[in-house]
Amino acid sequence: MLYFGIDWSEDQHNLCIRNAAGAAISRVAFEHSLAGFERLEVERRKLNVPASDCPVAIETTYNLVVDFLLEHDYPVYIVPPQATEGYRNRQRSSGAHDDDSDAALLADILRTDRESHRRLRPNTALTQQILAQVRLIEILRRSIQRQSNQLRAVLRRTYAPAVGLFSDLTAPITLQFLSQYPTACEAQALSRQAFETFLRAHGYTRSDLIPLRYARLQEPAPAAQPAVVQAYRSQVQTLAHILLPQVRARAQVLAQLEQLFHQHPDAPLFDSLPGAGPLLAPALL
Repeated sequence: MLYFGIDWSEDQHNLCIRNAAGAAISRVAFEHSLAGFERLEVERRKLNVPASDCPVAIETTYNLVVDFLLEHDYPVYIVPPQATEGYRNRQRSSGAHDDDSDAALLADILRTDRESHRRLRPNTALTQQILAQVRLIEILRRSIQRQSNQLRAVLRRTYAPAVGLFSDLTAPITLQFLSQYPTACEAQALSRQAFETFLRAHGYTRSDLIPLRYARLQEPAPAAQPAVVQAYRSQVQTLAHILLPQVRARAQVLAQLEQLFHQHPDAPLFDSLPGAGPLLAPALL
């Protein structure tokens, strides 16, 4: 049996192969390309050992090189970077390292402590779809949070009543309203009838709350200087325009995730966990 350690990067990966005695019998740098991946296969064939007897240690699961390894029957083990750092500090007090020595260290970790690390099992196609949707939702969540924080800060400076006008600053009705009425003066110039017409045109269903929403809009509030309001008017509109499609996309992806999740045979198990919701249960799965 041989032990492979791969230190990966965006464009090039470093491979170290150790034998059972711990000797480094091959060190290779290969590109992140089909030709580079084939270079790894050529190196293994030179040593005349089947891929199934060549466990590989790597620090990431999300890389095309990992997909290649799994497709070619290599046993792949994930060694978290913090674990690698712990091994490194035990071996060298300085902590200094380079890509080549990291690959060698990963191979040695696998040789001595393989049972302590998780072997990566390929996901089914359905599980992979669920995983991709969960990650996309998280990407959208972070983006929405970052941009809504920026929008909230601008509104508190120039248009404070808009922050709590509707249930949530990222609700579609809020963003649609801010796109059309990005300043307090423009919003307060609306008649009650025009306000109601706008809400109904955008699918707002809480007619019982319309009087309260309109009253809040008309409440006196500290006003920024006109020059400041005008300076930030386009920023309010732009942020609202950026956020609205992301909010809608997140809702759409959540709906798709729910459909995929309930097709999975293990869905009832994760759905039954206390506190598991429409996102947490698929994420745990």
